[in-house]
Amino acid sequence: MHRPAPSRTTQHVKSLNAACFRKGLRLRASQGTLIVTRFGHSVTVSLETDEEGELYWGVIGAEGAGGTAEVELIAPVGAEIAAAARIAEHLDSAADFARRPPAQS
Repeated sequence: MHRPAPSRTTQHVKSLNAACFRKGLRLRASQGTLIVTRFGHSVTVSLETDEEGELYWGVIGAEGAGGTAEVELIAPVGAEIAAAARIAEHLDSAADFARRPPAQS
């Protein structure tokens, strides 16, 4: 008996996981949510469509004024190495911000 072929989404997630691993990132997938971590910092990643209907990897940011989370499209599906590089930049930025001394008043 043959195993069913993995879905295209599963294949994309596996490709992103491999690209993240090469950048020193860890990807956790749970119930449709992808969380990428490094050095105690994390970002949520999702598959999004742009205006033309093309699939892109997106980083979900903080909630905006309307109560919905902002999504930054970082790389098209198929460019997982570029997506992992952008995710690493987000995590490095968060780590740099956390190390910054508090502002003096």
